[in-house]
Amino acid sequence: MPTQFKTYDAEDKSLREDLSDVIYDISPTDTPFLSSIAGKGSVSNTLFEWQTDALAAAVINNYHVEGAAAGTAATTATTRLTNQTQISKKVVEVTGTHETVNNAGKKSEMAHQLAKASKEIKRDMEGSLLADNAAAAGDATTARETRGAANFIATNVTDAGTSGTHAAVVEADILAVAESTWNAGGEPSTILLGATNKKLVTAMSGRADAIRSVADGNTTIQNAVDVYVSDFGTFNIMLDRFCDQDVVYFLDHDMWSVDYLRDFQTVDIARAGDGEKKMLLVEYGLRCGNEAANGKIRYTTG
Repeated sequence: MPTQFKTYDAEDKSLREDLSDVIYDISPTDTPFLSSIAGKGSVSNTLFEWQTDALAAAVINNYHVEGAAAGTAATTATTRLTNQTQISKKVVEVTGTHETVNNAGKKSEMAHQLAKASKEIKRDMEGSLLADNAAAAGDATTARETRGAANFIATNVTDAGTSGTHAAVVEADILAVAESTWNAGGEPSTILLGATNKKLVTAMSGRADAIRSVADGNTTIQNAVDVYVSDFGTFNIMLDRFCDQDVVYFLDHDMWSVDYLRDFQTVDIARAGDGEKKMLLVEYGLRCGNEAANGKIRYTTG
């Protein structure tokens, strides 16, 4: 009796594999802070500087006798601020064979790896730009480091937590920072936070219960706070996967700029065999026009 071959028989070597040309990658690539910053500048040195200024406090007794002498000028100097650029890079290497064979889902393995590296660097930048890192000049053995947003913001700060304990989000803390930034002349329009604080904002005291709506026969329950309207401005609440889970940022986007000494570039590395090696790098630093236009709440201190 003839043998009946079935698809699961190991003896049948003629079956062709079916490998999709689609590569599925759900790794998050959104960088809300980096993408929302208003400015993109260029610098010509690893140490870059800028100036800030402020008006004198308003007074109610600025009145003088007719014909009086001019008096003494009251002038104040500008404040000079600095930051350092830092280098972020990724290296990719592909053999000549791997680049030549027919790869499923990609025409070029090198192009695929460089595209991945670019997304990875941008995620790294997001974390660095938001971090509470001081600027570091570096040396022959220590890398330079750019100052992060959390380290810049020093004027409008509320410490709402106790040592080692993440406090609940209360509206009074949000209003306190919103008011202090408004008093300083800032116009922050975004509250940027991580998942932990986003849930706490939704659950904060004073917030209405879930909203149930019915349209076209579909019932929607809205149990999230995405916009906060206060006496001191309207804030879009922006969720960021890469920010400190214990910090809530109040951001005036016009006051921030990412300045590039070297924008994204690909550098060919000398061949050491049958393969191709490239380095993707970017050199950049964060500029804060005036930190007093921004604010933050720290929910865990100590």
